[in-house]
Amino acid sequence: MTPPLFVLLTLLATVLAVIRRGTPWTFARIYIPFILLVPSGILLEVRGLTELSPQRAVTVGIFLGSLLSGRIRELVPSWRKLDLWMLAIVLSYSVSFGLATDLKGFFHRLVTQSLDWGLPYLYARTVFRDLSGLRAVLPPLAICGALLGCFSLYEARMNDRLLAWIWNALLGYPVPDFWQNGGGMRWGFLRAFGPYPHPLVLGTILVACAPLALGWSWLDRKRRLWSYFATSALCAGVLGPISRGPILALGLVTSVFSMAAARLPALILTGIAALAGAVVFSDTAQDLVESTEADLAQEGNTESGKYRLALLMIYVEEIPKVGMFGDESVIGANYQAAWSIDNSFLFMYMTGGWLGGSLFLVLVAATCIRAYRALLSSSGVQRKVRACIAAAFTGLSICIANVWFATEIAALCFPLAALVWNQATPGWYGSPARPTSRTAGAPPAGLEASARR
Repeated sequence: MTPPLFVLLTLLATVLAVIRRGTPWTFARIYIPFILLVPSGILLEVRGLTELSPQRAVTVGIFLGSLLSGRIRELVPSWRKLDLWMLAIVLSYSVSFGLATDLKGFFHRLVTQSLDWGLPYLYARTVFRDLSGLRAVLPPLAICGALLGCFSLYEARMNDRLLAWIWNALLGYPVPDFWQNGGGMRWGFLRAFGPYPHPLVLGTILVACAPLALGWSWLDRKRRLWSYFATSALCAGVLGPISRGPILALGLVTSVFSMAAARLPALILTGIAALAGAVVFSDTAQDLVESTEADLAQEGNTESGKYRLALLMIYVEEIPKVGMFGDESVIGANYQAAWSIDNSFLFMYMTGGWLGGSLFLVLVAATCIRAYRALLSSSGVQRKVRACIAAAFTGLSICIANVWFATEIAALCFPLAALVWNQATPGWYGSPARPTSRTAGAPPAGLEASARR
């Protein structure tokens, strides 16, 4: 099977799934597995049109299936301010690219950003309209995430790109095209990356999925052992990429949100720990800054452990120069070796300017705050589920400060943001399932009822 044929079959299968089973079922059973297990580098390229990856094929298929089945109105949830904010982000980055290229570039980027950012967010707003959508999504997410975690551990331990080998055998496509076997070694182990372009992307995805897999145990107590296995596999899989950022992020969100779920004063304890750490390591931090400055002055680059600090020192000064809509020419201009912007917030400011970068930063910060405030205002099983959702988005937010904002990360980031804001709505956890079992497959009961089964 060739990559173009695979993409076309994916598109056709998605359209048929929406027509027969509805958007929520398709989102849970096709979109989620595809963003977790299928490489985005498998492309259908048609001259003059946007490249179609399997993930974009699913996104287009959901839209076409809804249009053909007369369900298009289901994709338009009740409007809220967050929807306008998301629209502004898509438009601002499209305008930024258009100003850097031409009108054709604007329309091309508008289509791309809509497929990668806008429509997945809109689908999530629709699917997570009530509790049944979350019940439908978590099982496939946990199962696929567990597979991804197991592949991660295997690749690191056995020094073998197993998942890439599987896709190579299926499609005859070189997955990946950069991190080949024997590359990306650290501490004597091969850094796993699964179906993604970099180990950091894999680590970020695993960190975001682990708390959600645990949340499945609170929504379906009969399958809590499956949930615990998936959560364990995901947490262990974070070690596979051998990346410090995701490991630290998982440890931080696990400690903070487990305390919050148990009604311990998590913020107070975290603040005390951060203050103590700042006092103890202040001298070390100063030495680190001076060492990084010396490396940049002498060699124009620095080692991996200090590279993120170097990025901040270089590009924070460049933010005022990128203007309202960004200027990618500043990337690597003064320090050629610092061409890789391994910080999504800096990356978004460089590519989207003051407008796009600020819109994205505010969205992430506001969503984290919204998730935590909703958690503090709840109790019982609802509090535990909200803790899992808040941990997932917060963990992802911490991780993206350590990696560029890859398409694979965006495919999970914006739907997670939609979930956070939807589930913070009063009465969302007590809402009944949709009337038809074909769309979600969840029993008509609220959260507390499901916890008692």
